Formats: sequence, C-alpha cells, structure tokens
Amino acid sequence: MTVASQTFTGIDAGKWQRIKAAVLAKTGITIGADTGEAGAKGLTIQWHYMFATNELDIALVKREWFDPSEETIDTDIAELVKAA
Repeated sequence: MTVASQTFTGIDAGKWQRIKAAVLAKTGITIGADTGEAGAKGLTIQWHYMFATNELDIALVKREWFDPSEETIDTDIAELVKAA
C-alpha cells in the first residue's frame, strides 16, 4: 500500500486533543505523542502534529482486507478532523 498522507491546517492544541479523543473513540487507536504510528482493529495510521505551524499530517499505513477501501478511510479521517 502506498502511504499518502493528508495535511490539515489550523489545528491548535485544543483541536489536536479533540482529534486524539475522536480517533480513539472511532478506531481504538491511542495517539499518545505528537509523532508516531499505531494501530488497532486492523488499521494502522501514522501522524505528525506540528505545534509551531498548527499542521497535522496523518496517513493510513495499513488496513485489513475486510476494512473499507483506502478512499473511504481517508474520507472518514478527513471528516473526523473537521468535526473535532
């Protein structure tokens, strides 16, 4: 799988906390640092939050064959970030 990241801007510290909570609630993945990789329930993501520029890069690294398509997961990630 090719790892294509999505970049989101305007992510202040409060929104970053809400995103982490939303990712945990939706996927079971705990984001415990500003940069990392973690997985749960067949999904693995990578992320890098840049506090100085209020940017978040996040990418789907792995999904199981029975999970939705990469495009669907990327759309879900984008919606989750926007809603946080």
